[in-house]
Amino acid sequence: MERYPLVGIASRLRHVDEKYREISNRISDLFCPLGLFFDVPAVEEAAILVMTGGTEEIVEKIGGSWPLLLIYHDSENSLPAAIEAASSLRKKGRIVWLAHWSSPEIPVILSAIKAMKRIRGFRLGIIGDPSPWLTYSRSSDEDLRIIGIHPVRISIEALINEYKKVEMPRDSKDGVENAKRMREAINKLIAREKLDGITIRCFDLLPMGVTACLALSELNSAGIVAGCEGDVPAFLAMLFGYLLSEKPTFMGNISGIDEKEVVLAHCTFPLSIAKRYKFMTHFESGIGVGVAAEVEKNVKVTLIRISDDLKRIRIMKGVTDEVKWRDDLCRTQIKVRMEGDPSIMIKKPMGNHYVISFADISRELCYLADALGMECEIA
Repeated sequence: MERYPLVGIASRLRHVDEKYREISNRISDLFCPLGLFFDVPAVEEAAILVMTGGTEEIVEKIGGSWPLLLIYHDSENSLPAAIEAASSLRKKGRIVWLAHWSSPEIPVILSAIKAMKRIRGFRLGIIGDPSPWLTYSRSSDEDLRIIGIHPVRISIEALINEYKKVEMPRDSKDGVENAKRMREAINKLIAREKLDGITIRCFDLLPMGVTACLALSELNSAGIVAGCEGDVPAFLAMLFGYLLSEKPTFMGNISGIDEKEVVLAHCTFPLSIAKRYKFMTHFESGIGVGVAAEVEKNVKVTLIRISDDLKRIRIMKGVTDEVKWRDDLCRTQIKVRMEGDPSIMIKKPMGNHYVISFADISRELCYLADALGMECEIA
């Protein structure tokens, strides 16, 4: 993990230079110490090591819009000063977190801060409107801008036109070759519009005899988050999962729920994290290429869902389990054995598509949600 800037703040009445060096050295694997200050430091972004009491006013004057991590220690009235400053800053709307210098929460918080930095100014290509059956999963451009995402609206016709420009394979009905053409067309739009990620109204491509399933799989494998059906809340869940775990995620339909297990299914999956996979046709249409992937058992996962107004995030934990593949569901099918009660998906529905992150990032997600003004619901 890249080291985060760290400044110490102290009162001139106390001589804590040695203690500052001791603590900053012990956390130097996470932080790059910038020095001990007795006034407002001229830094664009940093965590604050509150060395003494009497520093509340200095801390409050530290500018910037980044979430502020205040680190305290066990003496010199460090904790009282950190609590007072955090209370005041929170009242003014600043996102502030407190942690002891030895707390295991610190790398979790830093991961959330770094994710938020990448979200700000993120150019999301929304190619076509949400699929017509997504009656809930629709978010406004204004909601996206509030959390720092820059929406770039692109018509599905623009993608189809790019696809038609790509050289036709010898066998015009070759599903894999046509999927490669679609990937090339999408890549051209990404480059032209300087996009950081995309979501596509993909069913509108079926009249062309092609799907986007394989193209999206390869994009996610390459670290470009790419979602299906124009579902913006699901895309954001994929993005959050990718940024916090540094692994591709899986977006799927809720295809089955019992007391402790959930099955999610879709026709695309990042090949880079599949245990094994094969190409089939797209489930609903029988056209083109769909990806039937398998994943390892007993992998810790986090299920993520974001509300349509981007005000709430639902977080659920579990582990992957063996699934009996069925031909009446989408091609990739993943069973998760849940820690909590999955019936909340039915009792308090929040849209159909859930996202699986293949790591336990529940704590990181809660900090990120706090930074983005979202209510965090752990089910």
